[in-house]
Amino acid sequence: MVNVTEEKFLASPKELVAQVQSANEILNVISGDGGYVIIDSNEWRNIYETIYLNNIKGMSESIIKASKEPLADATPLDELDW
Repeated sequence: MVNVTEEKFLASPKELVAQVQSANEILNVISGDGGYVIIDSNEWRNIYETIYLNNIKGMSESIIKASKEPLADATPLDELDW
């Protein structure tokens, strides 16, 4: 995470936003009223999807359980009944 003051951000916003995009960084802009965070839109979609999945009852547990199963025991995609 990159921490900058609001003044520093306002002095060079393009460069800092480019850094966020190219390095997949999180930019924490500190201001008098607390500040704000700037992240790449792909990172935001990942966070949003995680929040969404965590709000589905039992989904987190199901994903964790499935991640521990050996691949040899997995069902091939072409055998799933969608």
